[in-house]
Amino acid sequence: MIRDYTTDDAPELARLMWDYRAAILGYGGRTAEVFDRYYPKDAYGAFIEGLPDLHAETGAIFLAELDGTVIGCAMLIPTRNPHQIEIKRIYVDPAHRGKDVAPALIAAATDRARAMGYAEMVLDTVKTLVPAIRLYERLGFETIEPFYELKPDTGDFVCFFGIRL
Repeated sequence: MIRDYTTDDAPELARLMWDYRAAILGYGGRTAEVFDRYYPKDAYGAFIEGLPDLHAETGAIFLAELDGTVIGCAMLIPTRNPHQIEIKRIYVDPAHRGKDVAPALIAAATDRARAMGYAEMVLDTVKTLVPAIRLYERLGFETIEPFYELKPDTGDFVCFFGIRL
């Protein structure tokens, strides 16, 4: 089941976000180095605590739940372009991957974005996250130009996708 985040979900969202961080760092090499530079461990807890406020008024947080346990999440936040919304932090617990949880989260986010009046949903990811890239392409996302200014050390590292709503 896909549902909206509530304040009661804060501990589960935090667990997922710490797992997300560990998964990204698990890729090692440059992926881990860049992620750790922009999301250092000592500041990550405060970042997680601020996510509901960041997404509350103009975006959304979706949770995937199975038998009362939160197993995945995805988040929406507007970009600077008033016709675009970004989907971020799509994460599914490894024990539940391959069961169409991520596509269900993305579908819920897509439906919400359409209902909010957006014309396009965009995302960024790092080129080493090949399974995620394959998923986005399978769901109809296409490669697009960057929708924000890249930092000098990430231009060859980040890729962008979008889908018309």
